[in-house]
Amino acid sequence: MKKTFALPLVAALLLAACSNPADGSNPAALPQVPAAQQEEKWPQITPVNFNVDLEGFEECPKDETYGINWVFVSKSILEEYYARGDHKWFTDENIRIKPVEFHKSNPNGVYFGRTAGGKFHYEDGAYKCIAYRKPGNAAGNLMVSGCGFHYVPEGDDGYFNTHTLKVTRVASQKTLVFNGEKFREVYKY
Repeated sequence: MKKTFALPLVAALLLAACSNPADGSNPAALPQVPAAQQEEKWPQITPVNFNVDLEGFEECPKDETYGINWVFVSKSILEEYYARGDHKWFTDENIRIKPVEFHKSNPNGVYFGRTAGGKFHYEDGAYKCIAYRKPGNAAGNLMVSGCGFHYVPEGDDGYFNTHTLKVTRVASQKTLVFNGEKFREVYKY
């Protein structure tokens, strides 16, 4: 009798130990992918901290069509302006932009860059910059042109511009976004 029960019991234990090792209950049994072979996850977004003085400023209202109050500015252009420290974007008395995230170019979807000399020049990525303004109802506005991008799924002809953002201190005038139709598709990026 003991032999009759022992054989099925050992077989059941062996079967339980070997069945479904990838169910997550035994992490050591899961297949491990070397770090060098793991695919990068997209989008890659990194918070940034540019020292823009926003004391006395408030975030601008969002555009009614696109629901945004920000613009992508290419990496090289923004860093050049910021390094100079004298660009209107960061020091204007009425309206300023604040870089909040760096979005790395996405080889599977969006390459950020700029057009110069009739050619598209790829960059590592672009900064998402939110617009801020002083409260009140004073004159003054700021327009910031977004950078170019290559929308990879559309192939060689997939070159577009991100939107241009226009913000104002006049309370009756809304934040406006221009040329955002194509970029609407990649806002989630």
